Amino acid sequence: MTLLRIGLLAGLLMVCAALDGAWLSRLPRWISPDLLLLVVVAVGLRRGIEAGTLAGAAAGYLRDLTGGGPLGIYTLSYLGVGAAAGALAAVVDLRQKYLYAAAAALAAAGLVLASGLVAAAIGFGGRTNAEKGMKAVERLFAPEFRNRLDAVVHFGRLAPA
Repeated sequence: MTLLRIGLLAGLLMVCAALDGAWLSRLPRWISPDLLLLVVVAVGLRRGIEAGTLAGAAAGYLRDLTGGGPLGIYTLSYLGVGAAAGALAAVVDLRQKYLYAAAAALAAAGLVLASGLVAAAIGFGGRTNAEKGMKAVERLFAPEFRNRLDAVVHFGRLAPA
């Protein structure tokens, strides 16, 4: 990729991140398109695995910076999606009518799965102690008793002395 193409890709990714943060984030999650994901899939399909991976890493880092979550989750997820789209470009005919729509749908599903797996692998996204405690209360006590509870106080583990 030439320097001009890299600059254009960076500008396009920044515009997509700004649009997503300013307007599309107000829509319900199932309606709003992930513009960064669409750009990553398109670059991966058109330019190959190296460009798709680069676009995925840049888009994921932008999503991590603007998303407010832990850094690295979306970077790894988008990087994988970009690499997969680039690898897919080598085996499919790019003149097929619905290829981009199918690839974007698969990428969206893969992104949700990959970000969940990455989050669980580094310690985020699992069940919290509060959720485990409420499951234990529901399992051990009858509904008549649980209806009389005002609050449940959850304690963390004590550090070894």
